[in-house]
Amino acid sequence: MKIGFLNADDNFKSISNWLNIHLKFENSIIPIPSQVEIVPLQKGIYFWLIRKDGYKALSGFCGIHKLLDSFEYDFKGVKYDLVYIGTAGTGKNGKSNLRERLNWHISQSHTQGTVCHGTLSTLRSGVGALVSEDLLLNNTEHLINEVFENYFKILFIPYEVASEKNIDNDEHILINTLRPLFNLKNNPNAKSSSIDNPTKQYRIRRNKVINNSKNRLGCKNKELANTMKTVKIQTEDSVLYDQVYENDESGSTLYYVLADQNIAEVTRGIDGLYEGEVKIDIWNSNDENQRFNLIKFKTPTTGRGNQPTSQNIYTYFSNTAGTNHNNISRDLLISNWMKLNSIEEITVKVSPISQKGTQQPNQKSSNKKMRNSITNDFEKQKGDILQKILAKKGILEDKKIPKLLIIQCSDAKNPNGNISSHMNHHFGKNMSELRSKRNTYYQNLFVSKPNYFDKKDLNKFENAFKSNLKMPAINRYNGRLCNKELAKQLLGKIEKNNLHLLIISGLYGILRYDDEIIDYHLEMRNNDNWYGENIHEAVINYIKENNIPDNCVFYSVGQKNSPSKYHNALNPRRDWTNIWVKGSGSNSLSFSSNIIKDSFLPFL
Repeated sequence: MKIGFLNADDNFKSISNWLNIHLKFENSIIPIPSQVEIVPLQKGIYFWLIRKDGYKALSGFCGIHKLLDSFEYDFKGVKYDLVYIGTAGTGKNGKSNLRERLNWHISQSHTQGTVCHGTLSTLRSGVGALVSEDLLLNNTEHLINEVFENYFKILFIPYEVASEKNIDNDEHILINTLRPLFNLKNNPNAKSSSIDNPTKQYRIRRNKVINNSKNRLGCKNKELANTMKTVKIQTEDSVLYDQVYENDESGSTLYYVLADQNIAEVTRGIDGLYEGEVKIDIWNSNDENQRFNLIKFKTPTTGRGNQPTSQNIYTYFSNTAGTNHNNISRDLLISNWMKLNSIEEITVKVSPISQKGTQQPNQKSSNKKMRNSITNDFEKQKGDILQKILAKKGILEDKKIPKLLIIQCSDAKNPNGNISSHMNHHFGKNMSELRSKRNTYYQNLFVSKPNYFDKKDLNKFENAFKSNLKMPAINRYNGRLCNKELAKQLLGKIEKNNLHLLIISGLYGILRYDDEIIDYHLEMRNNDNWYGENIHEAVINYIKENNIPDNCVFYSVGQKNSPSKYHNALNPRRDWTNIWVKGSGSNSLSFSSNIIKDSFLPFL
């Protein structure tokens, strides 16, 4: 595999092989200033790795530990884990190189200017937050330099001129797949919707220390603030709040704002926001249903970004919300809303919108085009998934090899059932304890939040809970992805073709297909990931208990690039195969069900 030839189909194993080929010991340095001179003046990608005992050195203020899946490199018998990936030469002017970029990380001084203007190296500010409470006090610069020298190594891959255009693409795939501990941009582990993990805690810790340091230094004084509105002093590619990540192909960008941060200041610190008209959505990062109502403002969009007098996204937040809101600035209104609702963090989504005046097609024509588009997209995804399945045709057809399929539950369920003494599968002590607590929580909903249920369903589900009538999970669920027709086919393959089936559930956490359950209504929401990492761990243990190879695990629980409560709860390993089809609304469930029936099960 040549440099610049990574693609979205690469997995942890193939990328590890690629790295083992292209990472060479002679292209490595200890992160100290004297070694920077041996780094070439070429564009490329660089990799920071930490020695195993380095985690402890960084855990004084925030628990930092090795991720479950980390790329490991052997330096003459000493094992190091990959924790950060960066690029050189892909910024605004494209003139940077590996030597300049690494010198920025390694040799930069901590000053009031670098902290206030956000030009301090993203990695230095992050590691600084792990070894100190302040980016300047307590000799933080010296502490970081010591940690770098004692525990880190840097490897780099110079790219030839012909391959330079692939640097950004390769970096995105590397981070999205390997999920290095200290990368925030493009890293699924850094998202607020992800299950709790060290990267997520690192992001929160880093933002708080940066914010506290800036507050102590008075970075927001009037004179400095006026300067920073018009002059953005930044090292190439540096981003004040690099937890920003691209959400979709339309160009929408998401970023986070903590309770003690100012949304206008955070927005000003993010490079690359769309400069035309945009729509802005804001919600509680822990509850997507709790949204800040921008509709009450006269306009939820910015002005045209290419006009000198236009309102950019920063000024939109810093300007007044109008007389209806006592001329309070929007950033203050949002801050007050967060405090009033005890919101620790919000997600801000900035989406480009079509220009006014463009001719819209008639509704009938538009609907037809939409249906054709959905069908065409489904066929394309179906083809892509079929290729993945065909690549594993041999192991799927081998009945001696155990296979595992993981799907999500459905809100639609078959009623009634029988009194049963069936012993459900034991997924471990932690899961049993959490199930008991979840059961109590569900019971209390009938009294504490009866509005959670439709009026006609309140008595139904309360009676179902009290009667304790049970039915095997595969027969209880009756939605688009888990229905009677599919259940019949799945049972046939389970009995004859060494297939295992697990179901992720809002009430039970994780179920085996034959575990018996009541008729219930309890959603698994992004903000209500009750089971945390326990669903992932329970699946891992089930795989080990049943000797299921990682490349024989398939799942249909949503996609990581589209926020999915089930996907987040499962947190799939890289070698597992996703056979979910991304569509609109219920189309995803219907198409994914068809994939399982028509493209997956026939190979078993």
